[in-house]
Amino acid sequence: MQFSLNNLKPYAETMRAWLVNLSVASMAVGLFNGVLLGWFIGGVLLISAFAVVYLRERYMK
Repeated sequence: MQFSLNNLKPYAETMRAWLVNLSVASMAVGLFNGVLLGWFIGGVLLISAFAVVYLRERYMK
């Protein structure tokens, strides 16, 4: 069976969407509760979303 990274391309877009949504939700909860941990987790998730987009563009053309 031949494995190709191009088969994972649609899943990368779905994962990016989930990461962006989770980052916005974490930042909103952190803002509402006044907790910096929510901002930190939201930032980490947002950076992860950018990393997924970069890796998808770099390796899955």
